[in-house]
Amino acid sequence: STIATGATVNTFGSGTGSTNTIGNTGVGTAVNINVGTGNFALNGAADSTYTVGAATVGGTIAIGGTAQTGTITLGSSSGTQTTNVGTGSGASTVNIATGATNAKTIHIGDGAVANAITIGTTTAGSSLALNDDNWNITGAGAANFVSVGATTAGSGAFTTLSSTGATNLATAGASAVTIATTGTGTVAIGNATGTFALTSSGG
Repeated sequence: STIATGATVNTFGSGTGSTNTIGNTGVGTAVNINVGTGNFALNGAADSTYTVGAATVGGTIAIGGTAQTGTITLGSSSGTQTTNVGTGSGASTVNIATGATNAKTIHIGDGAVANAITIGTTTAGSSLALNDDNWNITGAGAANFVSVGATTAGSGAFTTLSSTGATNLATAGASAVTIATTGTGTVAIGNATGTFALTSSGG
């Protein structure tokens, strides 16, 4: 059936408390809603609830154009709001900017406010990996860094520090290096086959 072709304004269910049904869930039924440059608006009252695809099981839901260049906004309230993505009880996979054709720019909580950001969980069996072109942290906690504190020195302490290859400690500036000055531990430096040297130009 066709209702009102041409430049007309059509109003359905304008009465208060009315329930309007378009289409059905029968096999082969299709509902097509098209809009031109006059734009498309779906709106309701201040406390309306919108449900999209609640009965869908094996179907798919796609939002946005396949070659779209305009902005898609999901949640832009000026009030206190919760935005949920993949929070169901199923074993969901959430993909964000996983396309490999062009480089993506991804921002997470980088506004100039006191954000609280939690990534990952301490639950047994969980895994969190961070990867970069120059450094990485594996899900097992193995970290590979080009440097630690190269720009701004920290005040943290290593409880256990091990390295392979050439290891440099305090090689720039007026540095003070303290090794095992407390406790009853054993300090081992060098080995039976390597070359060991201590050099100082001070007093």
